[in-house]
Amino acid sequence: MAEKFEGELYIGDLTPPQLTDFDNLDDENAGAFELMEADSAEDANVVYDRVIFKYKDPTSPPHTRKKCGKWSKPLPGVKICVGWTINYRWLYRIGHVRVTTISGTNAKNALEECLKQSAIAALIAGVASGGSAAAAAAEIALKACLASKIGDKLISVSVNIKSTRGSWE
Repeated sequence: MAEKFEGELYIGDLTPPQLTDFDNLDDENAGAFELMEADSAEDANVVYDRVIFKYKDPTSPPHTRKKCGKWSKPLPGVKICVGWTINYRWLYRIGHVRVTTISGTNAKNALEECLKQSAIAALIAGVASGGSAAAAAAEIALKACLASKIGDKLISVSVNIKSTRGSWE
């Protein structure tokens, strides 16, 4: 039986969680990139700043702990474990996107459409490569789409991947 892959992609009307909703976030800056540098910071306008995906990292082994699930008491005052259980605590990756444009630009709709296109590109590349090329394909598709839709009004796009451990299962 194949292992279940857990993840969520927050596009369109799906309400994403806030970064503050996650405990113990580690900022890895993995996947962070800038499309353009701002000419003047006073014209900067953050039009999009939210979590776009969360998934259980299949490449990171979980933390494990062993607990006794069943005790035997053969004699008064003697307690022996006769059944162990193993609990897992998985690593989750959270992707956060921040888009900055020149004031007055409505880039939110363009970004939503570009995120959909990059998700499709990641899916196709992931299937074709066994998963190794998915992130790179998504980044390239997102950059190209935003540059074509927003053009010279786009100041920067940053994608940060943060990590957190889930609860014990």
